[in-house]
Amino acid sequence: MLTVPPGTATLRGATFAVLACLLWGLDVFVPLLLPGFGAMTIAASRFLAYGLVSLLILAARGRLSLVAGYGPRVLGQCLLLGAVGEFAYYVFVVLGVKFVGGPVVAVIIGILPVTVTVCGGSEELPVRRLAVPITLILSGVLLVNLTEIDWREVGSHGPAGQLLGVGCAIAALAMWTWFAVANARFLNRNPQVSAADWSAMLGVATLVPAAVTAPFVLDLSAPGGQLAGLAAGALVLGLAVSWLGTVFWNRASRGLSVSLLGQLMVFETIASLTYIFLHAGTAPPPVEVAGIALAVIGLSLGIGIHQSTHKKKEVG
Repeated sequence: MLTVPPGTATLRGATFAVLACLLWGLDVFVPLLLPGFGAMTIAASRFLAYGLVSLLILAARGRLSLVAGYGPRVLGQCLLLGAVGEFAYYVFVVLGVKFVGGPVVAVIIGILPVTVTVCGGSEELPVRRLAVPITLILSGVLLVNLTEIDWREVGSHGPAGQLLGVGCAIAALAMWTWFAVANARFLNRNPQVSAADWSAMLGVATLVPAAVTAPFVLDLSAPGGQLAGLAAGALVLGLAVSWLGTVFWNRASRGLSVSLLGQLMVFETIASLTYIFLHAGTAPPPVEVAGIALAVIGLSLGIGIHQSTHKKKEVG
């Protein structure tokens, strides 16, 4: 039986995690190309596309009967993870943006690398050993996102709106933190479920809430050209960002510890900023460059600590 050296497995898992983050960075960029549609319309379109594409993929690969045979425990976990970690998370992000503005939500959601790292810590690598990398990553992410906040715009939402928006963002942060940890643990405890099948199953799980929500939020009164753009955007978000991004993330979840996965999520923030600045044709301000540098330094230190721990375990 061919065995993969731990260093190779870590590199492969990290590559899949970075690829997932590069795709997830399109979450912010694609809506910029659809200015004629509200956030909820884009969200509903995205998850309808994700669910339908996932259903078609399972059917085309002849996996529907196999999926049904996984049993109620696996299917129940799938429904819960898909509904909470995929659909509800994105809806709460959208609501947070509506009530308090995108930059504030970005600051709160940007803490994900830290919350996932902390909640995914293990006895093998206690979180206290990652204190310096976590601090650097958090400082970098906050430095990047806080510079984008227009405090006058935040104040215009009023105290109630600000409180509701921040609450929605915190709820979204908690949902995806739980999803990242629970999803990785599920995949490692259930090796019989492939990463691709699991991504498609999660997509089908989002189809029900998306179908229920769509009639209330979809705005189809736009001209045909704009609707074609919405369909294209939904397909990119559903197929590339949601389905393929989740496939990559699932494969990374089987090759890496949850704490390292959390730290690698900083690449999603970097990817989002890169796409936005490329689209605008401008360079990021020095403060944001410094923030990105801090986050990358913290990530590098974190990876070094994980590798050192792994080598000591091998020697021991």
